[in-house]
Amino acid sequence: DSSWQFTNRTLAYAAFATLGVLVGSVGGKAADAQPAHRAASGGAWVGPRLGDVAAAASAVVAALLGWALLAKCVPALFTDYGRLARLRAPIDDWNMLALVCVAGVALALWLAARSRPAGTALLYLAAVTLLLTYSRFGVTLACAVALVWLALERDRVETLGTLVAGGGLGAGTFVVALALNGITSDHQPRSVRAHDGWVFALVLVAGLALAVLAGLLVQRIEIATSHRRAVERAAVGAAVAAAVVGLAVTIAKAHTIWHEFTNPVATQTTSGPGRLGQAGSGNRWTWWREAWDGFTEHPLGGTGAGTWHLTALRLRTSSDVTALEPHNTPLQF
Repeated sequence: DSSWQFTNRTLAYAAFATLGVLVGSVGGKAADAQPAHRAASGGAWVGPRLGDVAAAASAVVAALLGWALLAKCVPALFTDYGRLARLRAPIDDWNMLALVCVAGVALALWLAARSRPAGTALLYLAAVTLLLTYSRFGVTLACAVALVWLALERDRVETLGTLVAGGGLGAGTFVVALALNGITSDHQPRSVRAHDGWVFALVLVAGLALAVLAGLLVQRIEIATSHRRAVERAAVGAAVAAAVVGLAVTIAKAHTIWHEFTNPVATQTTSGPGRLGQAGSGNRWTWWREAWDGFTEHPLGGTGAGTWHLTALRLRTSSDVTALEPHNTPLQF
């Protein structure tokens, strides 16, 4: 039953991925051929429009992010936050919610090219939600998406302004949330959650309003070509400097980082916001080793889809933490 369930889920994910590629490919080609299609149809638009798909996706993601944050403000919408504060409603999994936020970053930057206020607002919601999931991989992936989009975008200065405004305000709201025990601390009574929920709601709405105003400001400012180049050069210089510093720190502390990552027993990661600054893998390194050992025992046939947890129970030597998946998609396959 477990193998059948995992196989069906994998096929469903593959089908949605294929559909996304097809919609993007066909929609992009249709957009390039738009004048010819209009001429052939007497001015009426023929064929799928990628913009409509992206707009619908933006609306869905915005609604989901809004509900996720609303559940933090109103305790009755998700009572389990009293036990564990890490944001996960309505998907009930913080890593999955983080991936939605990553998609939200790309959609927000697409939307910003058409409406800076709307795009900046969506980016703000995605940033706040992502940070409250405490997902380190999600934050890293969102930054990568933003950098790639910025490199490919022609209006880099406006896009940079959207990223600074939306992301900066999102980070500021997250800092305020850290000071509210009812929002970011575990094992909080309902009274504390209700009180801090109202405070967080006011801060959230204020940040959203500022994001919209910042988007309007970026949209209305006319920047000369010479100033654009100066801003772009400064941004590239700052990015290179940050990369060099990060690489130097990584090289200097490579042994410490590796030891912390591969030693889950001594350095367990927390479920709170402090995990954003930790390099430990939790139990992941142990799970990955168990998955690899299980693979090498059956390199051609495997053990069956959805059976990794049985392999882990058989191979484990110390940890009593169980999981259904090794948290590593290549190893799982």
